[in-house]
Amino acid sequence: MNKQTTQSLAASAKATHKMHIINPTLFSYFIRRQSILLAVIALCVAAYSAMIIAMWPLFIDEGFQETMELLAASLPGMDTQSFLMTLGEYLETQWLGAYLLPLAGAALIVFAARAIAGSISDGSMETMCAAPLGRAVYVTTVVAVLLVASLVLSIAAIVPLAALGPLFEAKLSMQTSLLLVIGAWLVLFVFGLIVLAVSAWTRGVVLSAAVAVAFILVMLVLYVATPMVEFLENLNPINLLYWWGSAGIIDSGAAEAGLWIWLAIVGGVSLLVCYLGFLKRDLT
Repeated sequence: MNKQTTQSLAASAKATHKMHIINPTLFSYFIRRQSILLAVIALCVAAYSAMIIAMWPLFIDEGFQETMELLAASLPGMDTQSFLMTLGEYLETQWLGAYLLPLAGAALIVFAARAIAGSISDGSMETMCAAPLGRAVYVTTVVAVLLVASLVLSIAAIVPLAALGPLFEAKLSMQTSLLLVIGAWLVLFVFGLIVLAVSAWTRGVVLSAAVAVAFILVMLVLYVATPMVEFLENLNPINLLYWWGSAGIIDSGAAEAGLWIWLAIVGGVSLLVCYLGFLKRDLT
C-alpha cells in the first residue's frame, strides 16, 4: 500500500469508524488490486459458459443418442438413461456443478487469502490498522468486496447461458436465470467467506490458499464419487456442491429450500469465525 493510499485511508477511517459500516478507500483499494485477476477469470468463466451451451445440441442429437444406446448395451449393468441427460443435468455435470467453483473460486481464494493472512505477513495490515481503522470495519469492507467479486463471477457464468441458450435449443426462463445468478452468487460468496475464515486463523497466503484448494478438492471428490459409492451419500449435507443443485433449478425452475438455509448457516458461522480469529490476531 503506497503513502497516498495510506493517507486517504486514514482520513476516511475517521468517518467510517463512527458509522461501523465499510471504509470506501479500503474498498476501492481492494477492488483495484483485484480487478485484473477478477476480469481475467470472469472472461474465462464467460467463455467456458458460451462453449458449454454451444455444445448442448451435440448431446441431444439423434446420432449421439444412438451411439449412447449402443454403448449402454455393451456395458454390463448400464442402461441408456445412464448416458442421456436433461439440460439441467448436462449443465451441472459439465459446468455449474463440477467446474464453476474451482475456476471462479480461484479469484476468491487469492483475494481472501491475501486480505488477512497476506496483509499481515507483508506488513501492510499493521499500517492499515494504524490509520486508525477498526478491525470490524476492515472485516466488513473485505466482505463487501467478496460480495461484489462473487456477483461479477456469477453473472459471467450465467448470462452467456441465458443469452446464447435460445440459439442452441437451450432456452432458460428469466426466473431460472435469475435463480441461477443468485444461487451461484451466494455459493461463491459463502466459499469466499470460508477462505476468509481460514485466512484469519493462518499466517501466510500460501497456507490459506492451500487449505482452500484442499477444501475444493474434497468437495469435488465427494461430488464425483457419491453416485458410485453409496455410503458417501451420508456426507452430502456438508458438501457445498450438493446443496447448490443447479440441475434442479434449471429443470424445475425452483431451488431447494435447504440451499438458502445451508448457505445462511455456513456463511454466518464462517463470518463469525473470521471475525473472532481476526480479533485475536497479532498484526505485526
